[in-house]
Amino acid sequence: MYLSEDNIHNFRKNAPDATGDECYEVIDYCPRNLVQMTSTEEMTCLPVKFTSDGGRNLVLLTMLENHEKKTVEMVRHCA
Repeated sequence: MYLSEDNIHNFRKNAPDATGDECYEVIDYCPRNLVQMTSTEEMTCLPVKFTSDGGRNLVLLTMLENHEKKTVEMVRHCA
């Protein structure tokens, strides 16, 4: 994720290009004032893959209106 002054961008790392430089693909983005973050500590409906380590440092990130004008929710891990 990358947070700029006006937007938040969700990236995916791709294979290095022909010059060996790291490449990233923007998956989704939205204005930063349309983002909500919620703690997952009280959530009981998380998939098993998120709860195997106790679910520590997880947040529910909600893009209220992304570039496609849709609401998108994702569970993210914060280091």
